[in-house]
Amino acid sequence: MFRLTKIRMANWSLASKVGAQQVTGAAAASSDNKKGKGKKDKPNPNQPSTKPKAEKKVKETVVYEADTTVPGEKKDTSKPMIPEYVPKNVEAAWYQWWEKKGFFHANPENVISGKKKPFTMVIPPPNVTGALHLGHALMLSIEDVITRTKRMQGYETLWLPGCDHAGIATQSVVEKQIWKNEKKTRHDFGRDEFVKKVWDWKDEYGGKINN
Repeated sequence: MFRLTKIRMANWSLASKVGAQQVTGAAAASSDNKKGKGKKDKPNPNQPSTKPKAEKKVKETVVYEADTTVPGEKKDTSKPMIPEYVPKNVEAAWYQWWEKKGFFHANPENVISGKKKPFTMVIPPPNVTGALHLGHALMLSIEDVITRTKRMQGYETLWLPGCDHAGIATQSVVEKQIWKNEKKTRHDFGRDEFVKKVWDWKDEYGGKINN
């Protein structure tokens, strides 16, 4: 009896191992199928592409005619517009015509007589604490657009430029510059000599603003 039981136990253990191996093999095959499902073979980078290459469009060379407008006369706008913005071509002749027509000057008689409403703007003068930069250009561009808009709306417009003075802000910048370069304060120079240094700074950077 014990011998029969031992034989049966050995057979059962062998059958268990075979079954486990079959289950493991089936699971592995199923996993491989899932991994491969929906995936395409990667193209070989060394193999030349079979797709036809698209033809490159050759950009046409545009020839621009030089502007022949007589200085002070209005530019001829009946000509077809060029496809690109070329400042030399687009901006040519306009400024001289604006000056001739007096577009930069306000006529007080139009306001006094009640013919037009006034619109004035004084350009806030840039500080002479340093050189002009993109911030100044942005500010003046916005003011320019506002003034032109008001003029097109029928107002008598005046956009008046200004110039800064050598104030406290400039004094502060000059003091910092002197300390950085010479390790001195304004008290080391005395009033007259320090004021001269401030004026030198104002002449250098104020001249750039005026021009």
